[in-house]
Amino acid sequence: MSSQMKKPFRLLDLPAEIRDQIYHEILCTWPAYKSTWDEAKQQAVVPTEVAVMHRKIETAILRTNKQVYQEAKTVLLRGNQFIRVSIKGFRPLQFLFIPSQVPVVTINQDVITKYKGFVMTHSIDITDDPAPLKGQFEVMILRRDLDRFAAALSKADISSPNFTATSKHTVTLHNPFVGTLTPKFLDSKNQERLFASYRKHLHSFKNFKIDGKVKAEIANAVSTEIRQERIPDPQELVEDIKRQKDLGNKHYLEGDTVKCSDDWCGALIQLHRLAKSHVWSRVKAAGGKPFTDKVTELFFQLNINRMQGTIKVMQQSAPQERAQYADDVYEAGQSASMASQVLGTDWKPSLEQRAKLTYRLAMTHRLADDDKRVAQQMINLAAGACPEDPAIQREREAIRRWASER
Repeated sequence: MSSQMKKPFRLLDLPAEIRDQIYHEILCTWPAYKSTWDEAKQQAVVPTEVAVMHRKIETAILRTNKQVYQEAKTVLLRGNQFIRVSIKGFRPLQFLFIPSQVPVVTINQDVITKYKGFVMTHSIDITDDPAPLKGQFEVMILRRDLDRFAAALSKADISSPNFTATSKHTVTLHNPFVGTLTPKFLDSKNQERLFASYRKHLHSFKNFKIDGKVKAEIANAVSTEIRQERIPDPQELVEDIKRQKDLGNKHYLEGDTVKCSDDWCGALIQLHRLAKSHVWSRVKAAGGKPFTDKVTELFFQLNINRMQGTIKVMQQSAPQERAQYADDVYEAGQSASMASQVLGTDWKPSLEQRAKLTYRLAMTHRLADDDKRVAQQMINLAAGACPEDPAIQREREAIRRWASER
């Protein structure tokens, strides 16, 4: 009878590789990035909340015995590589984490303060207060999502003007692997991997330093590269901006107004930042007039696309909600009209391009139930430049009917 009884399951009887897979499944499996696409509405939804991953790590296995504890802890730290983001001086959720939807482990300040297993801390300060960080807001993310976080930092100027120029960054590398089965895990190779996303996305961040348990040569090389302003090749710059514009166009046609806006705004931020840099005159001189004409036209077109993307959101919204988007369209229209001034060139839009601008301004005034007189002036300018354009003629008639209403 006893010989037929099943033997109890013993984790340590399994091969080490299988045990590691079990630990990883229990301790390191997180939800995938959540899309902003609404399948029911067949459109992208503007995010309003932090993308917190609602997943509780079951740590009971760590209490099995000393060997299992050591093995599981090593897998926990290596598989997750938790990163602490400490931010002082602005609203990080609204400016960084909600628009980018960087997956977040937790925003529970007590949990973050008490946890001792971070592989890295990224401290951000946009105040002029020399005192130590106090009253800062903290977020915990995974190494897996560091690339998305770095990309969000590179675009933060959209929500917080001059963020790149004024923010102060200190990235501190820790070594939570001391006392684990892999105490030398953070070797040069893995340090380079940790900083790869920063190198990929961040440039012209003048106040950026790296310290902690990091090799001096790696810290110096990465921070120097991030602080430097790149001098782009004119042709490569045009191709890169066009690629971002085309990607935004693709997302727009797919109905994803969030992604297309990110693409277009990212390209515009890149051009704005470059135009304010001391290397811009050298780039223009190297490229000549063909380059300055093309890049200014792209700047104009990107803003026209921004206008259209926001207009689409207005059209999909309830009438009483449309007015809140109008200022975004007007701002993009003003930016388009100032393309040559912003970039310091002599390019001028064609009559057809001006018509696209005034047509969108006119439509926005109507959709937002704004200024009827301005709407009529704008649509008449568009119709005068493109009298055979059916879309402009339809909008002209829609504005005529709207203007006749009391």
